[in-house]
Order: sequence, then structure tokens, then C-alpha cells
Amino acid sequence: MASRRARREQAEESPVWDVWLLTALLSAVLLMVGGWMQARLLGAVAGALVGVAVGAVTLSHNATAKAALFDTVFMRHRRNPHP
Repeated sequence: MASRRARREQAEESPVWDVWLLTALLSAVLLMVGGWMQARLLGAVAGALVGVAVGAVTLSHNATAKAALFDTVFMRHRRNPHP
């Protein structure tokens, strides 16, 4: 009887540190995954911004590229400029 009571009391008291340990491990995993995702997202956004900036500078300094872009965007044809 005494051993059953002792085991029951121990079983009721022991999960507290298990919950704290599980919570700490889960928090650490979520922080690592969140940090990795944030770094990937920020890297992608930064890469896109750099690409846009380089493209804008290239277009502003290159008349041929600018003409090709405007012909493509506005669907102008060099053979028939006025449809």
C-alpha cells in the first residue's frame, strides 16, 4: 500500500519537469526553424531588390535595352510603329 501511494505521488509530481523540458525543447526548435525561414525570406527579398536595382541602372544607361523593353511592354513593332 505504501509503495503504491508513493508511486502515485511520485507520478503526480514528476511530469512538471518533463513539461518544462518539453516546452524548452519545442521553443528551441521553433526558434531555429523560424530563424532559418526568416533568413531565407530576407535573403530572397534582398536578392530581388538588388536585381531590380541592377536592372534599373542597366536600363537607364543602355538605350538598346530600354528600347527593347518598351517595345516588349507596349507591344510596339518596329516595322509598323503606328497600327
